[in-house]
Amino acid sequence: MSKILPLFMKVKIHPLFWLVAVPAALTARFYELILLFLLVFIHEWGHALAASFFSWRVKAILILPFGGLVETDEFGSRPIRQEALVALAGPLQHLWLGGLFLVLHRFSLLSDADHALLQKYNWMIFFFNCLPVYPLDGGKIFYLAAALVSPFFTAFKRTLVSSFVILTILFAAMLFFAPYHFNGWVIALFLYAVLWRTWKNRNYIFLRFLLAKYAGADGAKIGREKGITAKASENMRAVLEKFHLGFRHTVIVKGNGEVLGTFGERELLEAFFTGPFRKTLKDMLK
Repeated sequence: MSKILPLFMKVKIHPLFWLVAVPAALTARFYELILLFLLVFIHEWGHALAASFFSWRVKAILILPFGGLVETDEFGSRPIRQEALVALAGPLQHLWLGGLFLVLHRFSLLSDADHALLQKYNWMIFFFNCLPVYPLDGGKIFYLAAALVSPFFTAFKRTLVSSFVILTILFAAMLFFAPYHFNGWVIALFLYAVLWRTWKNRNYIFLRFLLAKYAGADGAKIGREKGITAKASENMRAVLEKFHLGFRHTVIVKGNGEVLGTFGERELLEAFFTGPFRKTLKDMLK
């Protein structure tokens, strides 16, 4: 309970919600907007509770017209299992909600019209958030899947690029089939803005990932080790970009066809954060 109550203080209504609310009120669709708001709130509350359970630092719970966003400072700094559970906690709410609406309708506690409307909005939010576009839940799951087989920085960049491509395809389809869909324009522009901001902050996010590894907070366990081969001429940044989420690393330095030395993960991270930015592995071997 001590963790739940502070979360209520972090709920914020995004300005885009009011941008959609005004036309809804003017067209006598305010009741539908309230139902949509409640479903979005439950969806985001699922994320927030899961994040709070793992003691994540939740900055804000934003309510948007098509969904929401739980802002945290934990992306890339927590174990894959935690990130997956937090990402899935939102969509999972719609499974029990769909069943609840069906039961209420069966017992005549929901009218046919309300039941149809609630089911429509419930599954609309579910499928929309499952799209593989960051920062939607589907985009986060896409990133986690990529992080299982690729270094963190590579997986992160691929997620952003693929999200941009998929969003552009969907936006082009909307322009062809429904060019005057106001909500569609609002959603697309918001997602483009988030992708652009995240891309600009990619190096900051990468540094946060490295700091989490340095502090031992990324879930890497003894036994989950991965060897990395690097050239002596490579700089520290290039080597660290090969690090995976959830693994400890041993870097094998090669030059002229032979092994020149090895470095542990923590040794490299300490050298990166305390030494010259352009330091190479060859410099460390001296």
